[in-house]
Amino acid sequence: MLREKLELLPKDTIKPPFKDLSCAQVVDDLRRQLEAYWRNEWPFNQQVTDNDPLAWWKSIKLHPYVQVLAVCV
Repeated sequence: MLREKLELLPKDTIKPPFKDLSCAQVVDDLRRQLEAYWRNEWPFNQQVTDNDPLAWWKSIKLHPYVQVLAVCV
């Protein structure tokens, strides 16, 4: 369903990291990242500092193993 929604978006409205990835890559990356999050694998097993989860997500959002799951709209 995500792939279908991404394909409907006008190309000029797509933001990074989706802009640099194909629809299939976004879906595959999201699946992989959700599994890593669920299994508490790196980098999702890193401690949140200063009791600020939003700052933690922002600090990792550009990492290639996190970028789709951590995207901020």
